Amino acid sequence: MTIFRGTPMMVQAAIVYYAGFNIVRSAMPNASITEVNQRWSFFMAALLTVSLNSAAYLVEVLRGGVGALNRGQREAAVSLGFSNWQTMIKVIFPQAVRNSLPSIGNELVNNIKGTSVLTIIGYTELMFATSSVAGFYYKYLANYLTAAVIYLILTLSLTWLLETSMRRIGIAQKEIAA
Repeated sequence: MTIFRGTPMMVQAAIVYYAGFNIVRSAMPNASITEVNQRWSFFMAALLTVSLNSAAYLVEVLRGGVGALNRGQREAAVSLGFSNWQTMIKVIFPQAVRNSLPSIGNELVNNIKGTSVLTIIGYTELMFATSSVAGFYYKYLANYLTAAVIYLILTLSLTWLLETSMRRIGIAQKEIAA
């Protein structure tokens, strides 16, 4: 996980794409480049990169959530006869997730904005499309402002959804800010 937290997602995307391409190419020695690209697409590389990168950060967020819990929670579950597995699933993990929701939300927002670096492998996402259209029509400012508005709408929508979810499960706004 340290590797994914310690290196830029842009570098990770390039490594994942080209390593995956080479693996698929080795598995299909007689295949053409087109056939290899059908098996190992830009989308697959982008999905794997974002998933691994996000997982590295979410593991740390959840580890911090578990570490913040009182030891008495585990001891109480053990005294009730819960196994280690039951203690984690029914007592520790729900509280850790609840405590970590604001940080989890921040990570999801960062993922939306972070996908812009996937242009390094040629994946067509919002920034790649924006750059292409801006270059074709020579209207850079208008296109980048439009992209900024789209990113803002996506992140504000996700933030609203997260805040609504947290209110629904009983996390007060004061807890979110703390």
